[in-house]
Amino acid sequence: MRYSFLLLLVLLWSCDNKRTTNAPVTQAPGPTTAAPAIMSSAKPSATKPLDTLAAASASAGSTNAHRFLASGETLRQFVPAGYFIQYEAQGDISRDGIADVALILREITDSTSERAFVVLLGQPSSPKYKLADAGWNAIGPQCSDDGYPFRSIEQLAIAKGAISLELYDPGPAGNLFTTYRYIAGNVQLTERETFFQGAGQASRCHEHLLTGVTEWEEVHLLKEPAESTETTEQTKPVKILLHDSNPDEMTNNKNHQLK
Repeated sequence: MRYSFLLLLVLLWSCDNKRTTNAPVTQAPGPTTAAPAIMSSAKPSATKPLDTLAAASASAGSTNAHRFLASGETLRQFVPAGYFIQYEAQGDISRDGIADVALILREITDSTSERAFVVLLGQPSSPKYKLADAGWNAIGPQCSDDGYPFRSIEQLAIAKGAISLELYDPGPAGNLFTTYRYIAGNVQLTERETFFQGAGQASRCHEHLLTGVTEWEEVHLLKEPAESTETTEQTKPVKILLHDSNPDEMTNNKNHQLK
């Protein structure tokens, strides 16, 4: 079953690779990925940080020193000056029946800059939102220094209590899927999945960080018929919070080490 699924991905990948151009990144359609409604030449108004929480920049070693409000009435209050909401998803991650929000923030004038991944918990009374966590490395820049997008499709969603960020690219960057859940008061990276296709071979790695289980699948396309190899390994569970997460820099090995 997994072999058939991976082989289907390979075929779709090959078709996409033939028609891919260096067009700007586009959002996948769907109700969970809102269009960048705040994108404009006008910069968002700055919010006075009366009650602040240090953004992940400090703990993750980022040079980005932005700080976010710990609570607020509107989403715009969590948008630093010069940024806009690039992606927005709503759903209940805290299982309290109140809609929570995940945001991806990007600089208005610089597509190569760091982006913020912000998670807000909906509140039953004023203020409407409370900052759960924020990270500056959970999603990389949209474009390289020469202006080309790293991924052709980026999709943010909340479903069944989990936040999913899916980044697709038929080129060397490959696909990167990450899942975050709200556990014991923390926004935690719980799954990471990658897919790559090279010359005559495709590989998939699915890491379950809460259990320490890693599933590997490789398809050798040059063999007749194509051969699939599946392996599963058990290592120690890893706890990575949103503000510490850097999925692009995590090594794709069997030790769950960070570079």
